Amino acid sequence: MTHSLAPTLQSQLDHAAAGEPPALFALHVVAPSRGLDWLGAAGERAHGDAHGVMRSASITKTYVATAVLRLMEQGRLALTDPLSARLAPRTVDLLRSGGYRPQDITLRMLLEHTSGMADYATYEVFVERVLGDPTHRWTREEQIAVAMQQPQIGAPGERYEYADSNYVLLGEVLEQVTDQPMPQAIRTLAGFDQLGLRHTWFETLEPVPADAPPRLAQHYDDDDERGSVLVQSLDASSDLFGGGGLLTTLPDLARFFRALVRGELFANAVTAELMRMPTPLSIAQGALPYGLGLEVLQVDGVTLYGHTGYWGVAAWHCPSHDITLTAAVTRTARKAAFSALVEDVVRTLAA
Repeated sequence: MTHSLAPTLQSQLDHAAAGEPPALFALHVVAPSRGLDWLGAAGERAHGDAHGVMRSASITKTYVATAVLRLMEQGRLALTDPLSARLAPRTVDLLRSGGYRPQDITLRMLLEHTSGMADYATYEVFVERVLGDPTHRWTREEQIAVAMQQPQIGAPGERYEYADSNYVLLGEVLEQVTDQPMPQAIRTLAGFDQLGLRHTWFETLEPVPADAPPRLAQHYDDDDERGSVLVQSLDASSDLFGGGGLLTTLPDLARFFRALVRGELFANAVTAELMRMPTPLSIAQGALPYGLGLEVLQVDGVTLYGHTGYWGVAAWHCPSHDITLTAAVTRTARKAAFSALVEDVVRTLAA
């Protein structure tokens, strides 16, 4: 039986997809109190369908943060631990070569983006190298070295500045504390098997699931002569070590974020509350408020917790209305319409 809201959701998708350049818009909504579990798409069908696998980009940070907080619950680390005590000596030396004092940076500062660390991922030199040599196989050390070429954002704990560098370092922290590769540590600590996340894995670092759906044709719309670049043509290592890296699907995203925000992945309710609480420095900065690996979205007084990914992916859960929403668009040039779609869907579901 078709749910009564399905035509409205499909109409909103169709409206979002009507603009240029052509793109696929996909949406998954779970609202048990409304009897709703709906998956749909509109637009450029040559880019795939609503079941497709996609690079989730920065949404990976939430999984990294979840794993770190699980280690905190287990007493294997503390958020007040200095970074210098949780990294390999070679990485500590690399940070010091850039003028940083890793003994003054805590794990919590990395989680909430208040470490003062420069962001290699937004540095023009890095972007040009990725686009100019898309098959280059990056290492974590190379990316941190790029960050060391930039000025520090500020003193540790002084200001909020979103940076992939923070989570790339946390990826190494996970390896040092667990003595496991980062993907294995996250898979175990973040409850992939518990949640049945069959189609979520770290690209090139883990095997492709045998029954994985086809990839979405995600596109980066460059402002210069390159035009539209197929994201899959960029080696996964350019965004792989904790700041990004996960391939996933909309249903798997919904399952994870729903369980996470509801507190089902932690032993203590206070841990989930800690993760959701936006930091004062992020609120003052004026962008989306940020907790510990979770962004906070307000739509007409309705609060949602989740994360967005640069290539055009979003995952949100609203505790007050028990709504989970995941969505994707396959062209970065259409992200304004994508954001408007997400907000329109929230208004519809919260009405």
